Amino acid sequence: MLLPWLLVLPSLTAAVPTLTTTLTKMHNWDDNFEAHLVWNLQEELNGWEAIITFDQPIASITQYMADEVTHSADKKVWTFVNKPHTAIAHTGGSLDFKIGGKFSGSSPPTATAILKNFGDDGFTVPPVPNTDGTKYNYDEVLEKSILFYDAQRSGKLPADNPIPWRADSALNDQGTNGEDLTGGWYDAGDNVKFGFPMAATTTLLGWSLLEYADAYRASGQLGEMFDCIRWPLEWLLKCHTGENELYVQVGDGGKDHGSWTRPEDMGSDRPAFKITASKPGSDVAAEYAAAMTVGSLVFKDKDPAFSAKLLTHAKQLYTFAKTYTGKYSDSVNAAAAYYR
Repeated sequence: MLLPWLLVLPSLTAAVPTLTTTLTKMHNWDDNFEAHLVWNLQEELNGWEAIITFDQPIASITQYMADEVTHSADKKVWTFVNKPHTAIAHTGGSLDFKIGGKFSGSSPPTATAILKNFGDDGFTVPPVPNTDGTKYNYDEVLEKSILFYDAQRSGKLPADNPIPWRADSALNDQGTNGEDLTGGWYDAGDNVKFGFPMAATTTLLGWSLLEYADAYRASGQLGEMFDCIRWPLEWLLKCHTGENELYVQVGDGGKDHGSWTRPEDMGSDRPAFKITASKPGSDVAAEYAAAMTVGSLVFKDKDPAFSAKLLTHAKQLYTFAKTYTGKYSDSVNAAAAYYR
């Protein structure tokens, strides 16, 4: 989950909107000063960064609205990021950043300050036309619903990935014998990949495409929906590394929840967990089989080879689930806290 005051994005092609102001209400005594930086807001502010450039070195700055990020070696440029309780301000209002400090010149400092609004990434998205003339724009609902899943993608992202602020992540995800487990979706706002809910979600999404392909086609989202569903299906296939061996989780929930960072910045170990004949999981194996079965039907005409591969694995997993019975939360302790 990305909170406004923790939001740090990778380099983008669009610029984050900025506002510029200067020091006002200057009050000084000896080598001390107090002043205000006031920005009049023209849009909603949802997390911010202030970059202050002084005309002289400032020995120290005291303020209570933000955390210092850095300052230049000559102490002329200071950068601050809001504290949680100062992240939000509203259109038509102002942000008044009171600062104090010690200066080294013969007169009080002057400064120019740039405010960056983290709540606006600078991208504009054209509206989705309501081609059906209905009260609510269901074309847009479908488009944004698919984009939600696209935002959860893990692994090496394609060049045409529709979420511009996401980048490659978890490229070293692998099984205990080095099996490639990159890809798939993150789950529930964290960075763990849980196979059980991913398979269940894929089953339902695949069934919706199977039943309502005409609606996706009419909304202009048919190709996007095929891409959406194929992403987790590719990962589910990777996880089936043996006839009676299936990886069902990548990442440790405890370690992951202790970090809450962007997946692109993950640094913790990413253990992988699997079920086998001796440690069965009928529930999760059957759900993988269901997702692959629906996927096979969805891609039957679009990609016959992929469809056939899905069906082969689905049959093996169904047999695995029926032959070696048991709950996967009893076999994989790492999942017990979430799925028992």
